[in-house]
Order: sequence, then structure tokens, then C-alpha cells
Amino acid sequence: MMIKGQRKIIKPGQVFTATEDEVPVAFRDVMVKIDNLPIEGGKAPVILINPEYKLKPRDEDADEWDIVKWDPIKEKEGKKINDVPLSKEKAEKMIANLTE
Repeated sequence: MMIKGQRKIIKPGQVFTATEDEVPVAFRDVMVKIDNLPIEGGKAPVILINPEYKLKPRDEDADEWDIVKWDPIKEKEGKKINDVPLSKEKAEKMIANLTE
């Protein structure tokens, strides 16, 4: 992520300070502004949220599964991330790889 023209690596769960304008639009949906911490130099601290992935059966009869991204901020199911239906074993393996 670029903050003030410098490349920064922000790890999941890491707290850092930035103004809202410094956080790229593409990352704003996976970050949470922390209001209760003191503001240092006009920058409010934010925290990066780890995305969660869940299995959802595509059909009740078939062994076809989709992986959906769970949005912890909105507390609702997001969009599926796979185009082709997966077996339960492959879907679980993909979730394990995504959450490493």
C-alpha cells in the first residue's frame, strides 16, 4: 500500500496511523477506523481486518461448493470468489491457502 508516496507493508491485525485520504480507496473496505485511541499528529489509527471465507453449497443434491467472502464489518455474506463449482475437499484446501 502506498501512504504519502512511500510503499508500506501493513500486516493483518496491525494498527497504524493515517488520514483517510492517505488510505487507498481499494483498501478502505478491509480497514476499521479506531476512534477511541488518541490521535497523533492529526492521524487516526486504523486496523486491517483479516477477511474470512466460508463454504456455501451450490446445490443441495450435488457435491458442488462455492467459497464466499464474509464481511466482518457489515456482518454479511459477500460475493463468491470462485467461478467454477468446487468439491468440498478442494474448497477447504483453497480456504486454507487463502487464510495462511
